[in-house]
Amino acid sequence: MNWEVITAVSTIAGVIGGLVSVYFLIHEVRRNSLAIEGAAVQSLMTFEQAVFALLIDNAATFLAGTADRDTLSRRNSSGSTNWSRPTCRCTTAPSSSMNRG
Repeated sequence: MNWEVITAVSTIAGVIGGLVSVYFLIHEVRRNSLAIEGAAVQSLMTFEQAVFALLIDNAATFLAGTADRDTLSRRNSSGSTNWSRPTCRCTTAPSSSMNRG
């Protein structure tokens, strides 16, 4: 065997190794994108579940607000806060906190 044949065989082996590496990279990127998509869908479903739970927990306030907003009090009988018309007075002091009126 001469050096040209050894060089050609090693070049072919390098190209095959490079192609295998590119195939593996494509496969991993696809798997990663599917995992990211699944995580995003799961996050949205969790958020939607939290929103529906909030609506269920405050159903009386929600229904009263859709019937007549003016009759809503700041706190309803169950003790949950009505956030349809929030009011806050913020001070500019460094240790300020929000005061709800």
